[in-house]
Amino acid sequence: MKRYLAKLVFRIVNQSTQYQFEEQIRLIEAESEPEALNLAIAIGREVEEDFRDIHQNAVSWKFLSVTGFYPITEIKHGTELYSRIFESKEGELLELDYLNYGKHLQSQYLNLTTH
Repeated sequence: MKRYLAKLVFRIVNQSTQYQFEEQIRLIEAESEPEALNLAIAIGREVEEDFRDIHQNAVSWKFLSVTGFYPITEIKHGTELYSRIFESKEGELLELDYLNYGKHLQSQYLNLTTH
């Protein structure tokens, strides 16, 4: 059995005026790449969902595609599993968001380990 990482992309359709998407990285175990890709697509279709949010507005989670597919040769400490490089016109704000979120996670972890 071989392992693969598959990036599944979903469109979130709701009351928002902006387009919303979710990227999920899934571990797939299969005998071959074609089988793994088919399994990733099947997972995407299986987890599509229509539901009502807490305000009773309709929300749809629609599977769009597998946009990345990577064989994993070994998993050990420090193995890179996913990387994404992108550009943003709000780069400074985005950098601050990343830094602040990282500090938030670190403070949560440190608070959990000291109690």
